Amino acid sequence: MPGQWAGDCGLPRARNHAGAAPALFVGILAGLRGWLDCRDGEFERAAGHVKDAVRHLETFAHLVAPWLVVDQFLTAARAKARLGACADGARLLGAYDRHAVSGSFGFRPFPDPAELRAVTEAELRAALGTAEYERAYAQGGGLPVREAAALV
Repeated sequence: MPGQWAGDCGLPRARNHAGAAPALFVGILAGLRGWLDCRDGEFERAAGHVKDAVRHLETFAHLVAPWLVVDQFLTAARAKARLGACADGARLLGAYDRHAVSGSFGFRPFPDPAELRAVTEAELRAALGTAEYERAYAQGGGLPVREAAALV
């Protein structure tokens, strides 16, 4: 028995599921691919995946799971450190440290955030020098999530 709602779901479904999967899940998978690329030393590909992740996550995730966007900042900072965009990498690390959620609210894609963070900070400090690193890091710590996401 179809009921009164039969046939009325096409437009909402098209808006929320433009592809095979909702954008939120596409973003989560793209972020995971970016993290894996970083682990494999494929930093240019990682940067592309993380940028794609933020693009998919930024509209809906801000409403239901904003930490999903913030989690991408750590991988993006690592990729930028290795690709020569060290000031933006330091800003992203500052934004990550300010906005990251401690504890667990559910999906946490990175099993090694402390290790990844330490390696990233060391590389950024070595590339920028302490004063420049601290300046860029402080700038990132002052950014709202959406402005930091634009750096990715």
